[in-house]
Amino acid sequence: MRHATLSNPPRFALTARVPGRITLTADTGAVAHMFVLEDDIVRLLLLATGTVTSPPSWAIAPGAADIAEPGRDRMDVGGFTCPAFDCVATEDRLTLTTTRLRLTIRLHGLHCRWEQRDGDTWRPMAADRPTQAYDFGWWDGRAHHYLARRPDERFYGLGDRTGDTNRAGRRFRLTNVDPMGFDAEHSDPLYKSIPYLLVADGYGRCHGTFYDSVADVTVDLGRELDNYHGLYRHVVADAGDVDLWMIAGPDPLAVTRRFTWLTGRPALMPRWSLGYSGSTMTYTDAPDAAVQMASFLDQCARHDLGCTSFHLSSGYTSIGDKRYVFHWNRDKFPDPAAFIGSYADAGVRLVPNIKPALLRSHPRYDEAAAAGLFVADAEGQPVEAQFWDEVGSYIDFTRPEAAQWWRAQVTTSLLDQGMEATWNDNNEYEVWDRRARFHGFGSPVAAAAMRPAQPLLMTRASRQAQIEARPGQRPYVVTRSGMAGLQRYAQTWTGDNRTEWKTIRYNMRQAIGLALSGVSNSG
Repeated sequence: MRHATLSNPPRFALTARVPGRITLTADTGAVAHMFVLEDDIVRLLLLATGTVTSPPSWAIAPGAADIAEPGRDRMDVGGFTCPAFDCVATEDRLTLTTTRLRLTIRLHGLHCRWEQRDGDTWRPMAADRPTQAYDFGWWDGRAHHYLARRPDERFYGLGDRTGDTNRAGRRFRLTNVDPMGFDAEHSDPLYKSIPYLLVADGYGRCHGTFYDSVADVTVDLGRELDNYHGLYRHVVADAGDVDLWMIAGPDPLAVTRRFTWLTGRPALMPRWSLGYSGSTMTYTDAPDAAVQMASFLDQCARHDLGCTSFHLSSGYTSIGDKRYVFHWNRDKFPDPAAFIGSYADAGVRLVPNIKPALLRSHPRYDEAAAAGLFVADAEGQPVEAQFWDEVGSYIDFTRPEAAQWWRAQVTTSLLDQGMEATWNDNNEYEVWDRRARFHGFGSPVAAAAMRPAQPLLMTRASRQAQIEARPGQRPYVVTRSGMAGLQRYAQTWTGDNRTEWKTIRYNMRQAIGLALSGVSNSG
């Protein structure tokens, strides 16, 4: 084993071939697994130190509705056909070919070129930057990938980003935050982290590029220039490995269908969720909240407005001016079941707001802390974060006991009272403390290495509670935050924006970005 230098990069050699995968091993100890999973899907899992450092995947679920805990093993090829492919190796080059894709690898330094078939012709999809496309120990140890960039390329996706649907020339930071009142044209980052791009060349030929990472990711699509490397685009994850999925097109529909299938079957929502849904914080924040809520039904009847649901804001959980998840304010709502029943009698389902953090003054904080349900440091002490006018601690959904506790609270506080839905809000998991650790289903991991998985797992737990309580009904679940694959569990929306024409204009583009990223059910 030797140390790579810029003038003497690692040399790879073919060391293993099994169904669906070949393995290349470098003289530095680096390992590159090349997966051929479908005729139109190939994958590179690059392990700079020879071992997997990424947590199990919660994104990859080919055609499935769920992923089993603790997540999908990074070496798992289940759910894929793993078709036969040609593998031709020379001293310095290796070529993998399916009926739809061709991947050519220069073994000295690991340079990849992807092509897709167009009739009898192979057309270029993407190629690594000729100079230092990956970090083999000469930079900062993060998961870097540089691809050559053509001037005519257009980039779509990345979930609900701001601005135009074509992301070319911009840089994005994929980390989940709560940007209340964001500028729909310029603000970044936002609520979701989906490091996926639909790439179109000058002829309209398309392919998909997905980095299966749950660390903080920065995507640069031409904002950065460097005279020494030519034109390039750059993706870097702060932790984990380069886990790159390439999907052949040739058109946007084919790529989008394939990526949506790859990250899981979209959840079907109940028919009533398609109707008009009311929502305002004003009613439940008012001292006479029950009266305000009843007045809404009266107004709908008076003006003959059809309404099938109402998003119940978190004021129903208040004590004073703060919100305490799963706590009913009995001054505002003396009889929750009767209140919910009055809406049901009017044909309006309530969608209650729930939040994954307990304020430090929450009546049940100490109970949850003693049970070890919070995101904690290495000594097991709950980590505190700023949350809605006070510090609090987040529930750790990578701990099975915490998810079980959450499902029980959803059931007793909401579903047993007559609720049929959950609105999973403020679930960006803004845990910035470097000491914070997630339980990781028994394999602890730094919070920064897995933050976007928490809102996904919260939403999954809420959905499971609804299914267990009413197995004969289709659940309705809404989430504000998430990652690739959130469509398996919930509907989403583009966040807490501004009431202005510009916002409407760019929110439409955000919705297109979500749909092109596998998340079609959004508002």
